[in-house]
Amino acid sequence: MKVTYIYHSCFAVELDHTILLFDYFKGEVPEFDREKELYVFSSHMHHDHFNLAIFEVFAKYPKVTYVLSSDIKLSDNYLEKNGISPSVKEQIVTVAPNKSYDVNGIKIETLKSTDQGVAFLVSAEERSIYHAGDLNWWHWSGESADYNEKMEKAFKKQIDMIEGRAFDVSFLPADTRQEDCFWWGFDYFMKQTDTKVVFPMHFWEDYTIIDRLEKLSKENGYEKKLYSVRGEGQEWEIQI
Repeated sequence: MKVTYIYHSCFAVELDHTILLFDYFKGEVPEFDREKELYVFSSHMHHDHFNLAIFEVFAKYPKVTYVLSSDIKLSDNYLEKNGISPSVKEQIVTVAPNKSYDVNGIKIETLKSTDQGVAFLVSAEERSIYHAGDLNWWHWSGESADYNEKMEKAFKKQIDMIEGRAFDVSFLPADTRQEDCFWWGFDYFMKQTDTKVVFPMHFWEDYTIIDRLEKLSKENGYEKKLYSVRGEGQEWEIQI
């Protein structure tokens, strides 16, 4: 399994016959094997998780399928105004929260985000991958206690639904804007699931978050599972 960090929350996971690419909106994309099935996932419509450019960047791949959250609305008129043929819809699979789908033999499950859209649980080639999108324990110092309590409950409700679930690779938010609370969701997920390898994401270009996360991961017993993201285009060959 090969994992490539593109930018922000965008990672590519390359298997023997399948490539999974999550939440692309900008950044340099490696040249993928065009003989492989390519699945381009967008967890929700926010600008840092979805960009119409996916229909141009990946158009050259003959075996591409777009898996889009149901909050991403693409009318024929909207596509045409942006220079995209509405025929692209034939390659789109739309997914809703807390549902399960079979797409060409790949199992795709979703959780409901605590922000917008979905998180993805993907089973392909006997591998299990989790990508959180914006499903996170969003605790903000500027919000009310009631808001933060509701956010905590909503997050834990979703993660508790997959308690004990095994994942080969997981991609989880670690957002510096949350200050000292940035790792709460990360930590809760790691303790509720059996994740073999985990990558932090959603930190934009603030790589200082990695040092902090490494220290906290060591204190909580899963430092050997954490892969440190230090720059765009970084690649890892993972033997699981």
